[in-house]
Order: sequence, then C-alpha cells, then structure tokens
Amino acid sequence: MEERLISGSYQKMLAESFRLRLFNPWLTDTLTFTSEEANWSISFIREVQGYGENKLPRTSAWIETVIRNADTLKYGKIIWKGINTVRSDLRALPTIQPFYKDFNKAGEGFPFDYLQNSALPVNTPVRVLNQSTDKAWLLVESHHALGWIPYHEICRVDSMQQALWMRSELITPVLEPISILGTLGGFMATARIGSLFPLVDSTESDWLIAVMVNNGSGQGQVKTGLIRKNECVIQPWPLTLKNTGWLTGAMLGQTYGWGGLFHDRDCSALTKDFLTPFGIWIPRHSSDQAEITPFQTYLADLKPKLKEQVILKQGIPFLTLLWKPGHVMLYAGFNQKQPVVLHALWGLETRNWLGKEGRYIIGETVLTSLAPGKDIGVPHRRNTLLDRIECMTFLVNPDSLLIIPPSSE
Repeated sequence: MEERLISGSYQKMLAESFRLRLFNPWLTDTLTFTSEEANWSISFIREVQGYGENKLPRTSAWIETVIRNADTLKYGKIIWKGINTVRSDLRALPTIQPFYKDFNKAGEGFPFDYLQNSALPVNTPVRVLNQSTDKAWLLVESHHALGWIPYHEICRVDSMQQALWMRSELITPVLEPISILGTLGGFMATARIGSLFPLVDSTESDWLIAVMVNNGSGQGQVKTGLIRKNECVIQPWPLTLKNTGWLTGAMLGQTYGWGGLFHDRDCSALTKDFLTPFGIWIPRHSSDQAEITPFQTYLADLKPKLKEQVILKQGIPFLTLLWKPGHVMLYAGFNQKQPVVLHALWGLETRNWLGKEGRYIIGETVLTSLAPGKDIGVPHRRNTLLDRIECMTFLVNPDSLLIIPPSSE
C-alpha cells in the first residue's frame, strides 16, 4: 500500500471540516453575505461599458430591466432550503444573457462573461434568499458561492431529506463525465469530479447513491442511482501521490471554462474540484484560495530565480497553491529541476513589436512549467507565470507530512 502524504486521522479531520462547509446552508440561518456583497454586480454593470453576445453595447434600458428583475430590496430573508437537481450556473443577476467587456482588448470579450459567478454540481445543498420579480429565478447560497439559478432547477428539501444527506458517507467521482443511472437503467443525471452524493448501499460493481429529483411540484424526492465503483470513491480518498496522479490524468486536457461556463472549469474551479475527493475544502475565488490557511510563504519581493528555488525547496506536491493576481495553480512537483504546475489556463500574455497586447490561447487544463510557452516558441511572450507569482499557500500544516516529497536538489 502506498504511503499517505498525511495521516488518516488528519485527513479525516479535514473532511469533517469540508462537510460542515458543504451543509452550512442547511445548518445556519445567519447570512454570509451583506446586501451590498450579494448585489455587487448592479453598480458594476451601471458603471462599466458592457457588451452583449452580438458584440454591441448593452443599453441602459437592458441594464435597468435586469436590475429591476433582481428585486434587491427583498434580499436578506431565508425563504427555504433546497438542492439543485441539475448542474447549475450561478448568475450574478437573473439572466442567461452575458455581459462582456470590450472584445477588442486582450483578455476580454468571450468567454469572460462578468455575470457568470460560478457553477454548482448537481445535488448541492443551498438556501434560497430571494426570488426575481418575474418569479423565474431564485437567488441561492451554496457552501462556496451565491448566485441566481432558474426556478425549475431547485427543489425544496425537508428535515428528513437533509438528515439523510448529512449523516451518510459521501461518494465522489474521480473520472468524468459519469452518467448516474436509475435501478432500471434509465438516465438520472451527469456527475463530474467535485460532485458529492450520499452512499446508500453497494453491489460488487456499483455504488448505490441517493439522488434528489423534483417530484413535479417543487418538493424534493429521493431516488436511488447507480455509479460504477471504478469511477468513484468514498470521500476522503487517501491522499497519496498515486491518487493525485490518477486525478491529474483524469482532468488534463479539459476545456477551459470561465466561471464554470459550458460545464468546464477555470483555474480556481479546477483546484477546488481536484481537492474535493480528498476532503479538502477551499473557497471558489482564486484570491480567497490563496488566503485559506495561515501556512504561507510570500514571494512577491523575490527575484524570479530565488522565487523558483523557494518553491522547489518548500513546495509540497498537490498540497501547495501558487497564486498570482487573477490566477491560481496547484504545485505538482518538478521536472528537470523546474517547478511544474497543474492549472486551467486560458492564455499567455503577448505583446508584438508595435506594443499591442494579445493572448496566445491555451484554453485547457495543462501541466506546465512556470514559463509556459517558452518550450513551444510562443512569439512575443510578455511575462512568465514565475515573474508574477506573489504567494505560496500550503493547504495543510507542513509539519503534518508523513513523508517528505523528493527535492529537485
């Protein structure tokens, strides 16, 4: 049996903390976000010139119509507690229509829709905090983010259903996408890495899990679904280099998805979902992830070569986040004495001989050095990731390691 990076008891403690976070929307009536925080996008779309999917400017009439539909004065009262029955986008305002900045600027336009807050895997516990004026949208808070979801994607859950979810062991995928099938073989839902389901029973080849569906009148109904055992594990999955390598292989090459658009992942969604099977909870936003533990080394004032040496000496593979403004990466070890990171990367900054900024599009989850593009000759590269890394965050207490990963020295 491969040796764990941290003890089973320490990992169990981390997983219990994860569960408390996951079920917090059902366990407390205290608001996590102020009205100003919950409605940040209103001042944003009024003050920033935005564009629609047709590349034309958003009109003031469009903006005010969307804002009125959010009915912000009603925010602050928990209406009911529920769960989503499909994978759901969390929108900053109750509309599926996008709000882009200038398409002509590097790093703006598609796919950077500023109304895309995040996304929720199917069957994520939520509480409903508001309903749109047209009744078609619900403002929900999950364990990691808040946003608007179409009304038909949420159902109410009663205290017994909540208890089933909270007392059960949780099953989570380590491959994707996975089809959850009913006991008679019909399709129920799609699960991805980061999804969690209560374990009900098992057979030789399958996990039997609880899946919440809408009974047709907005109330949740528990059904039994089947997931293949070779596609899922019980959380927490032992934190070993073999298992982190398996998960890396499962996620490499997946398409980049800003805020979870199109069921894909951006940089912070990748790190969050990657750590979920191991029972390690981190927030959704990259800057918040960088501050999740007190075990940090600040690198902003170091020259690149010294910065690289510190990362190689101190970095713990798959338990260390490297952060620069706007981007987060998971340290994965080293290759030829250079740090290697796992990250969902949209593109590399470029600037041509006329000084015009641009992007060399990567657009997927990759394993790279901290100077991606160098080895493949990307023209007019502007900065390396190493140049701009400011913080290295350890997700566990470094003193808790059972084994010391090999050094590049």
